[in-house]
Amino acid sequence: MHYTKLFIYYNVLIYICQWVNIYNMKDKRLSILAENIFWARRKTRYTQLKLAELVDMSENSIGKIERAEQTPSALVLYDIAKVLGVDIKDLYKGLD
Repeated sequence: MHYTKLFIYYNVLIYICQWVNIYNMKDKRLSILAENIFWARRKTRYTQLKLAELVDMSENSIGKIERAEQTPSALVLYDIAKVLGVDIKDLYKGLD
């Protein structure tokens, strides 16, 4: 009985550690993506408001994407890349 409890606790601990590791990896990747979008926008000298208007989003959403607080969809990333005149691969640079 004692070993069974330890086994369960061990498995729960392993699960939690794996979840934390995956969460941190996602957070880091989202931060890199956000930074790439920010710098691509800055190169065009667009404001967040101008970019938001061109991709038909709110300025608040663009700000959240650039602060890595919101994950953009694939279609939004496509629109952002097209408006900024960059290859969509450039927005993913550094994620590998």
